[in-house]
Amino acid sequence: MNRDVLSIASEKGAIVVNECLRRGLYINTLKLEQLLILMQGRLLSLYNRPFFSQDVIARTHALMIDEVDKEFRINAVEFKEEIVEYVSLLSTEEEVMKFVLDSYGNFNLFELQELYELKSLKECYSKEGKDINISKEEIQKVFIKYLERVEPKALKLTK
Repeated sequence: MNRDVLSIASEKGAIVVNECLRRGLYINTLKLEQLLILMQGRLLSLYNRPFFSQDVIARTHALMIDEVDKEFRINAVEFKEEIVEYVSLLSTEEEVMKFVLDSYGNFNLFELQELYELKSLKECYSKEGKDINISKEEIQKVFIKYLERVEPKALKLTK
């Protein structure tokens, strides 16, 4: 596994899981992946930098991050204990994580998947039912479009 800790999705995921547990929020692997994708999109759109380097994969049933899925598959039902953290977040990453958890932390998986941002990314599904990678540029484009419509001040503050 690539150990570039500044960009490993599962390393950032451990921090998100621990923050969810501290807040008393239900968290499992699938919900973690959706939250990480929201964080990825927000960081890309506001600061033009990714939260993690791994690709987001559009599958027929959900958006996934393979590396996170493999690392945490055992927690598909629910995370119950904190995970050892090997990295820390930059201040902008911390800000984005807190915003996403404050805004969406209480959502269940199905509510998360119905959000405009994630639903728009799901439209990238291949018609043949094959998994496809969604580029960071595509994620950024979808989130900028969303923020222009819903939170235009947020975009202006970071430019």
